[in-house]
Amino acid sequence: MITTGCDGCCFLVEEERGKGCSLGQFCILRDEQTIAPGYCRMCRSHKWAGKHKDDPHSAMIEERTLKMDMIVFFDEAKTNLTDLGRTLDSDWYSEHTNKVIIADVTGFGNDRKNLALQYVNKRDHRVPTIVDSSVRHEEPSQREETIRRLVGQVKSPFFLAIPAGLKIDPFHALAADIKHTSTRVIHWHFAGGIGKTIMLHNTYDDGLFITKPYRALIKSPDVKLFSEQIRKEEKETKMLLSWQCGNCWMI
Repeated sequence: MITTGCDGCCFLVEEERGKGCSLGQFCILRDEQTIAPGYCRMCRSHKWAGKHKDDPHSAMIEERTLKMDMIVFFDEAKTNLTDLGRTLDSDWYSEHTNKVIIADVTGFGNDRKNLALQYVNKRDHRVPTIVDSSVRHEEPSQREETIRRLVGQVKSPFFLAIPAGLKIDPFHALAADIKHTSTRVIHWHFAGGIGKTIMLHNTYDDGLFITKPYRALIKSPDVKLFSEQIRKEEKETKMLLSWQCGNCWMI
């Protein structure tokens, strides 16, 4: 189970009933150590607090601003340059994105035209953009494995996995939620739509992930899929760790 050590956190305080979080976060005493079940994004050291004496709470919130890498799934058999352009040619993501990784899962052979590479080489990009080409064809049902293969290239605190042809709208609503949320959620998923029909989408092969706990859950080569691991974590912590974003869509 993922836990966050609280004993070195500047927000841990002594209360009449024992130690507690001054920010109201849930923590427990286990083996004479104070821990927070799950991944607490508010935990900060006393050294950090010394640099933010005036208003540590506001400084902590500001540090939680969404900064991410973006993985865009692209398959020449199902998508084209128009789909890539719909996702990447507008600026909906650029303010919060450090790098874009186009995951070309077409596979060598299969009459591959390297369209993703052509897209990168013939355009100026708002953020650094690279192509990662799979050796074998990777189906949409294998996207969890694709994410796991690529996550070593992710350098930002968050990463967004999204199919070519889609975008998150309105993205600013998601960014605001991420900055101010106090939950232990580590994955956000999004509803979509076909025409005027709302399609609920609760899977773990796309959406927004927090990088550090994602890596912690899949670090062992023998580990199960992320979807199985996060369900296990939810059962052990009795917390909801994946959340349906209610005010933005993947469309």
